[in-house]
Amino acid sequence: MQSFSAVRNTSSGALCLAHIAAGWADATFHFGTNPWDVAAGSYLVKLAGGRYRAYADGHEQPERGDFLAPD
Repeated sequence: MQSFSAVRNTSSGALCLAHIAAGWADATFHFGTNPWDVAAGSYLVKLAGGRYRAYADGHEQPERGDFLAPD
């Protein structure tokens, strides 16, 4: 298991994802998001070389659901 130093979770999924992309946090998670809540932020994470994973009903579904974004 890898160690990490910062997990961010604010009320804004987009802001949390921007923090991941900037390298200010190591991971973030949110529940019950909509695609428009995280579209730009998830793109920034991918451009920065990070990973964005969205889940719904226990399966990976990028278009909806809960998300985890480890750096």
